[in-house]
Amino acid sequence: GLLYGLVLARRAGEQEPTRRLIGYASAVAAVVVLGCAFTLRHIADVKPEIARVLAIEERTAAAYQSGSEAFRKGRLSADGLAQLAERTIVPELQAADARLKMLTNVPPEHQPLVADAREYLRLRCAAWRAHAEALRKTRGMPERADGGATDASWRLQAEARFRTNRAAMGSVESAERASLVAFQRVKDAGLP
Repeated sequence: GLLYGLVLARRAGEQEPTRRLIGYASAVAAVVVLGCAFTLRHIADVKPEIARVLAIEERTAAAYQSGSEAFRKGRLSADGLAQLAERTIVPELQAADARLKMLTNVPPEHQPLVADAREYLRLRCAAWRAHAEALRKTRGMPERADGGATDASWRLQAEARFRTNRAAMGSVESAERASLVAFQRVKDAGLP
């Protein structure tokens, strides 16, 4: 626009620009505009993918909450709840990561956001896998045998099982906390 004005207005006080000069200036301006548009045509729009990532957390949390409720009511086993995490939730997170990985020509200002989203998805997958493994490993209290094990022996078994269960759930909580910190970074930096 500035160059167009300079070319046409340089002698505007003396005479009107000729049609030929206007035509040349318009053609050059059109070529510049098309050149700029051509270089921008392959820039990735990350907004829809980031919105999907944010929506996945809500969907997966709701699905797990429903499964957890069924587990508490005895309608779903611990293994069934673990399978929900591994076969439903983790594949959905992996698919979102694959879509983010396929993005090319991400603008420099959006690259940190995409990196944070991918980090969240990686950590969240690890957290769900750890949760599924912990569900399979944790067991309830050992059964007391009629006349078989003494109270002291049963108590030792129960304490050992409790420590094992707590350690497994502690690693799950740690992995989940790290993934949710990454999720918060994505949410806070979300695109308008």
